[in-house]
This record gives sequence, C-alpha cells and structure tokens, in this order.
Amino acid sequence: MKIGIDGTPLTIPFPYGVKNYSNQLITSISKLDKNNEYTIFASKKISVPNQSNFRLKIIPNFFPVLKKQFFLAFFAKKEKLDVFHYLEPYGAIFFSYPRIVTTIHDVNLTRNYPTFSKYILNRIYCEIARLAVSKHTKIFITPSNSIKKELRLYLNSINKHAKISVIPEGLDKSFKVLKNRNASKKNFILSMGDFSPRKNVPGVLKAYSRLPKDLRKKINLKIVASTQEPVRIFEKKAKDLKVDSTTKILVNVSKSKLIDLYNNAYCFLYPSFYEGFGLPIIEAMACGCPVITSNYGAMKETAGNAAFLVNPVNASEIKNSMIQIIKSKSLRKKLRILGLKRASEFSWLNTAKQTLKIYERVYRQTS
Repeated sequence: MKIGIDGTPLTIPFPYGVKNYSNQLITSISKLDKNNEYTIFASKKISVPNQSNFRLKIIPNFFPVLKKQFFLAFFAKKEKLDVFHYLEPYGAIFFSYPRIVTTIHDVNLTRNYPTFSKYILNRIYCEIARLAVSKHTKIFITPSNSIKKELRLYLNSINKHAKISVIPEGLDKSFKVLKNRNASKKNFILSMGDFSPRKNVPGVLKAYSRLPKDLRKKINLKIVASTQEPVRIFEKKAKDLKVDSTTKILVNVSKSKLIDLYNNAYCFLYPSFYEGFGLPIIEAMACGCPVITSNYGAMKETAGNAAFLVNPVNASEIKNSMIQIIKSKSLRKKLRILGLKRASEFSWLNTAKQTLKIYERVYRQTS
C-alpha cells in the first residue's frame, strides 16, 4: 500500500498532545512496517523515520489557510495514495479521497475553544474543517470509548455508516521510575495546564488554597504550562487566592525534566473537565507518582482502578484527596503499585499495530 499521513501537527512549535501522538505513532509504525510506502506531508522540514519506505513531502505554506485546504489535498491526490490518514480532523474541506482514516482525539470543541473568546476564529475553522473531513472519512480512530460515544452522536446526521475503532494511546518508555528517585525530598504536588479552561487549573489552585497553611508551607504546588500564554492567568489566580508564594509555574518543560517532576512529586493532580484520553495520567503512573484525576469520562477510563478519582468541580473533594495522599504512606504505596501496573498496559507499538490493521481494513473495503 501507498499510505499518506498528514504530518502538519508535527510542525507545531510547542508541546501539544496531538504532536506527541503523531510523532509516537509514525515512529512506532516505522518499527513494525518495512514494506508499505509512507509519505508524510508537512509544511516544513520535520524529522521522519530514516528508512527507505518513509519520505517527507513538503507542501507550500506561503498562504497558511491554503496549506491544508489546497496544497495538502492537491499533493495527496497527485501521489495516488491507497490510504490517507488525518492525525487530527482539521483537514481539507474539498478533499474527498475514497480511503480516508481520521483520528479524533476529542469531540466537544467548546471545551477547547470557549464560544466567546479570542479563539473564536480558530473554533469556527475547526468546526467547518472537521465537518468536511467527517463526511469523507471511512474509518475513525478514537483514543477512548468515551470519545467514541460522543463521536457516534456527532456522526449520526453526517456520516452514520462510518466505522469507529477505539485505539488507546501508548506510553513513551522514557517515562519510568528513576534510580535516583528520592522519596525523602518530596515537597511538592504537580499539576498541568494550558490555555484551555478544560484543564481546570483554577480549580486546582482553589483546592490547593484550602489546604492548611502549615501544610502549604511544606508542600508547594508546581504547575507545568505548555506555553507562556496561560502563565499570567495562573499567576493572577494564585495571587488572588494568596498562594502565589507557594506556587510555581513551569513553562516549556523538557521531557527529562517532566519525568523528574513526576518521580519526585507527592502526587499528580489532574482533575480535568474533559480529555480525549489523558496521556499525562499514565505518564505519571509509569514514574511511580500517585494520581488524582476526574471521576468520569476518558480520565476515569484511562486511570482504571489505579487513581484517586474526584469530582473536578468540588474543590473540597480535591483538597481532601491531596491531604489523604500526603498523610497516608500506605495510600501512596497502593496507588504507586496500581499505577505502575496500569501504565504497563499501554504501548505505542500496540497503538501502531492496531492502526496498521485499520489501514488494511479500509483498503480492503474500497478495493
């Protein structure tokens, strides 16, 4: 087969969930498949597997809005591909290729782009592009059953005959328990957020502010932010809640630094309102870090029975979960053991193996 993959998520300059998914999936496919031919389309030079059946096709980007809407569609058709894979559903509106596979990481764009915000144009573009791609897709891939259910409802009036396969994301084996892990030096709780309100960072800060003052002095809060953009909002919220002196915002954290943070935190606090999968949950678990996350949706599905589940809108419940984990060594040990076992169930090679089966399936269906 000749397989085309939309590699434009790989050109995003900051840490991003879809970028990580794209990189890990392509790398893992290259380890499994030496026979099929792969063309990765991107608007600038990116790293692709260094083997004979993989090549990069750079598409023009002098008029960004046409990058996908014209150039990607034009060059993909020119390649006479057997299968084309969108790694996110924001593709060419008029690209009605007969064998399209699309990964949809989340469905509720309101959680990503609030209706009234400076991101309104991004929201409108995503809605239009996703609608067009969804009409032409033969098989969808979602990372969780939670998103599959949402997607089925979305497709009922658009493309009700499309198939949906659940393929969980994998775990980068770099995320592991470090030999120099020092339990005696744990003095912080770790959380994570970006520009999107769905990450619930204000809720994290509110819950943290309710910890006893003497406990906050001993246990700081560290929040990893993907870019500089949300830092001002986080800092203002921390100041308003009078926890700015014990809260630190970390920006553009490297993978090695993130692994170190997971290893040395009391717990990882991730009470998100909405996720497609929740990869940080299993990353933290793989590093032996107890996880507190939301008690519904993809977060609960990904965590299984290996996390402390809370209502993300209940600050008191989140606060109490932190206190229990901080004060109970036996609870931390239990969550650590369960987390390590849960994390071991996820593999990017398995994600790639299942994705290859999807390529074969859609090719057979339309051959």
